Amino acid sequence: MFGRHGVGDLLIDSVSTGDVNAVAAVCSFGALCVVVAAVFVDITQVVLDPRIRAG
Repeated sequence: MFGRHGVGDLLIDSVSTGDVNAVAAVCSFGALCVVVAAVFVDITQVVLDPRIRAG
């Protein structure tokens, strides 16, 4: 499992070879993960805390 190459290794290889499309894809994937996590946390807070309501 730990012998497999991941997204970080792909990013480092892409930067060193100048592959702009792969770097953009990795950065976009990271940004998408952050946005999805933030939306999940916001929805969870609304469900768990009745004092927080959209309004």
